[in-house]
Amino acid sequence: MQEEGTRPRRFRVGFVAYSERPVTYTVSTWFDELMAVALAANAHASRHPRSPINSVFVDELDSLPSGDLKAIPKGEVVNPNEWR
Repeated sequence: MQEEGTRPRRFRVGFVAYSERPVTYTVSTWFDELMAVALAANAHASRHPRSPINSVFVDELDSLPSGDLKAIPKGEVVNPNEWR
């Protein structure tokens, strides 16, 4: 998937349930915002299984400094299979 000179993209994905404050996730992916939302939704369902999602927002962040999996800050949502 990785091409020479490209870097993975980073997104902040937020989910809002009812009138609660949004729950946000920072996601690194080689794909687009749709993959970021999918990865964040999976993480959200695992961490908050009874929380509905009423709205979603996505902001693109600065890219990672490199495409190395070790460059991803701890706690970010990723699909490690994208780095194989």
